[in-house]
Amino acid sequence: MTINQKATTDAEAGIVKATVVDKETVGAEFTNEYRRKLGNVRVTKVFSGIGELPESFQITNNINNTVFNVENASGKGTAEEPYTWTLENVPDKTEVIFTERGYDVSGYEVTINQKATTDAEAGIVKATVVDKETVGAEFTNEYRQKLGNVQVTKAFSGLEKLPEGFQITNNYNKDVFTVKNAEGKGTAEDPYKWTIKNVPEKTEITFTESGYEVSGYEVTINQKATTDAEAGIVKATVVDKETVGAEFTNEYTPKERDIEISKVDLTNNTELKGASLQITKDNDETFEPIKWISGETKEDQNEDGSAKPHKVKLTAGTYTLSETAAPDGYKIAESIKFTIDKEGSVTSETKDAVTGNKVTMKDEKKDTSASISVTKNLKTVAGENIYAVDQTFYVALYEDENCTKLASEIKALTFKNSTSETVTFEGVEPNKTYYVGECTKDGVRYLSGVVAGTKYVAQFTDGNSVTVETPNGSKAVYFDNRFMKFPDGFYKEGVLSITKLFKDKIGKAKNSDETFYAGIFDDEECTKLSENVAQNIIPLNLNGSSSVTAQIKVSIAQGTSKTFYVTEVDKDGKPINEETFKYDVSVENGEVTFDENNTSAEVTITNQEQDEDKDKDKDKDKGKTTTTSSNATSTKAVKTGDNTPIGIFVILLIAAIVVIGGGIYLKRRKK
Repeated sequence: MTINQKATTDAEAGIVKATVVDKETVGAEFTNEYRRKLGNVRVTKVFSGIGELPESFQITNNINNTVFNVENASGKGTAEEPYTWTLENVPDKTEVIFTERGYDVSGYEVTINQKATTDAEAGIVKATVVDKETVGAEFTNEYRQKLGNVQVTKAFSGLEKLPEGFQITNNYNKDVFTVKNAEGKGTAEDPYKWTIKNVPEKTEITFTESGYEVSGYEVTINQKATTDAEAGIVKATVVDKETVGAEFTNEYTPKERDIEISKVDLTNNTELKGASLQITKDNDETFEPIKWISGETKEDQNEDGSAKPHKVKLTAGTYTLSETAAPDGYKIAESIKFTIDKEGSVTSETKDAVTGNKVTMKDEKKDTSASISVTKNLKTVAGENIYAVDQTFYVALYEDENCTKLASEIKALTFKNSTSETVTFEGVEPNKTYYVGECTKDGVRYLSGVVAGTKYVAQFTDGNSVTVETPNGSKAVYFDNRFMKFPDGFYKEGVLSITKLFKDKIGKAKNSDETFYAGIFDDEECTKLSENVAQNIIPLNLNGSSSVTAQIKVSIAQGTSKTFYVTEVDKDGKPINEETFKYDVSVENGEVTFDENNTSAEVTITNQEQDEDKDKDKDKDKGKTTTTSSNATSTKAVKTGDNTPIGIFVILLIAAIVVIGGGIYLKRRKK
């Protein structure tokens, strides 16, 4: 405002003086001129780090609907020539708030006036209008592309160096990583390293390894077989301001080849059993010798039990096949050296030793038929025979007294329900002294051992040295294993004798060619054939006699007892039907119990012809029992004969194992 064209700041403004004149009217004039106080706001926008602002960019304000964008701006957005917009004639002292939006660019981080966009004040600028002036509202956006790095590492083991063709490529750029442009040594502690820098955030880079194959080796990449479609491929997703990893770990192992080892007779090329063989690897102290006995396992046998070639898996290298003990009657063959190359081909300097992937060693027969038999008995230190259900020991002949050099194959002494076993060594050299030794399955001699926690020692009756004087002669060596006590799984030996008597109508012994059967049961009702014996249905063939006895060896576990029930059965093990059976049957001592103090028992079953009158009256006599002078009963009453109490010896339902320990010895007596 001005008063008489004077600003109100002027001390004279608003003051008018008038001097009165006689008879006149003088004036005192006030003229006020008012002007509204207005100012302008100039908005500027500067950005860097990107080529252009996004289309959605705009600046709005809080006093009108004006929208500033790139299209209505002047300038170029640079620091030297910013985008510029002007908001004019804004009342003095008005606070104008400008807000920027739509500034985000994918893959970039932006600051507005040095404030992160996470700041609540970012993108907001305030300006207060000043009369007659143009104030400024400045926006400066700095864009930084979100970038990260990828470090590729490569570690390998099993080889001295990677193959020359090895390389790693990627789908992001044309970089090819090789050993030549790598840092590091390729070890787990210091792997090969390569880095791709300044890769936009969230970029997925696929790295592909190739040229990693090495002849003669199997390789896994990151524990995946190369047959896996994903093997040799590693993906990495870039993270802003970080270095992410893409790791390759290759493990090389020598490729195993299937090799057959054939041990045959020199003259007829028949596969031989019983040769102790081993394979060692030249210049490789880490190689564990492979040892086996030809034809010993099921894998090395045909369906008929004959021997067939042994299969092994070997890697590239040079090996020696040696025979440490020949089969009975054969000489030990010369060792064979053979080589497997990286491609799997097998060669040998020994003539005719290699065919394809098969190495053949031939044994020549000795010109002798002399033999040595070795018998081993199981006893306690007190001399009692003990009985093994299933136990295997080994024995061999040696060249020297200390039994360090094998002179024969290693033979197994397998005890199955027996107390004594014998093996025979054929084709030994006459007039040569051999030493018998109990040994491990690998031929290491020992003087004492432990079975089931019980110690035993080997005792030779007449020493362990033996010499056969003639080419066709034979010698026998006997020794005992003396146990300190009964070991678990070993038993005493008992004998169950079952006698069949055949009589005519008047009770006199009568010869017959018939075969009858006795059954051994676990229960008194004779409904369950015993599973604790090797043979529970015993054929009793009279074979022209009036009686026959089957002697069955049984074993008795220490501290246990077992009761059996014996009666007449048919060939299928079913107790005979008295009403239809054509003989009268009586059983004497049909219930028998074995324990440590009762190691033998006898059962007598008598079959007597029926008279004709009895046949006619059979229907009338159904249900009756026949009593004999021996206090025996018919098959309906199995518990017959000797009724002496035996409860003190019977401990029912204990896991007593009574098994047949030998065959059946039939003793017949003529009428």
